[in-house]
Amino acid sequence: GYAQGIQHGVFEDISQAAGVILDESSRLTEVVDGILTLTRMDQLRYQVVPVELGINEFIEDQMERLEGLAYAKEIKLVFHPENEHKIISDAQLLGRAFSNVVSNCVRYAVHEVCVTLRKTEEAIEITISDDGPGLKSEELAHLFDRFYQSSPARAKGGAGLGLSIVRELMERMGGQVSARISGNTLEIRLTFPQAS
Repeated sequence: GYAQGIQHGVFEDISQAAGVILDESSRLTEVVDGILTLTRMDQLRYQVVPVELGINEFIEDQMERLEGLAYAKEIKLVFHPENEHKIISDAQLLGRAFSNVVSNCVRYAVHEVCVTLRKTEEAIEITISDDGPGLKSEELAHLFDRFYQSSPARAKGGAGLGLSIVRELMERMGGQVSARISGNTLEIRLTFPQAS
């Protein structure tokens, strides 16, 4: 509709109409990419290639890649590292899972997205949170379902595929993903066994 409006000279501000087209194109690309990714995983066409990763270095590299997205939304990315630890994971799939969660948080954040690393006796935990509007507790059970749309307070046009892809990827890599509400903050946690 906006493209036709530009074609027929309906809009005075063509740049605004073009911005809407770009936003919708990006959203459509995200939906198609998400569906293709889930289809490949359903058909077992994603082969996990486990390698040893230094988790601090990995996160810093991923956050550097996401800096442009955060900057465009005027969101600050904050990382609280731990001592360097090793995990065994697929770097490409883990990168996709991590960027999906951070991108999701950037979409809803007001000022910042925070990434925290923690070591327990058996696992390494990456916790990602944003300072946007929280979720209702009953929504947590559906957060990782395909095409699930959260409450209107957090409705920003997502396709509802990003976090379901994260769950599939984490399970494929032998890790887990979970979510909890801490005060008004939604925290998403990626958990991996430590490398022996």
